[in-house]
Amino acid sequence: MKQVIIVLILAVAMISCRQSEKKSETNAPLKPAEIQVVNNGNVSFDNYFLDKTMRLDYFHSGTAAEEHFAKDRIVSDGIWSGSRKSLMDDIKPMQE
Repeated sequence: MKQVIIVLILAVAMISCRQSEKKSETNAPLKPAEIQVVNNGNVSFDNYFLDKTMRLDYFHSGTAAEEHFAKDRIVSDGIWSGSRKSLMDDIKPMQE
């Protein structure tokens, strides 16, 4: 009988240790996702885009010390009406 109790106590101890390990993993802080953008020059419109325009409406607010952005809505705004050949803006900034 004593052996059965000892085995049960050890089993409960092992299970509780495993549960506490899982909880500590889920409480770890989330790292922000990294996004890499590579500019390879003009690309083929048909290879990378649909014949649609997406509009992102957002709110921009803040003070002199901080800035906040909040998504309002995302809308499919009709067909793409821009150039399909020159996808990059080649305008150079003005020199001061």
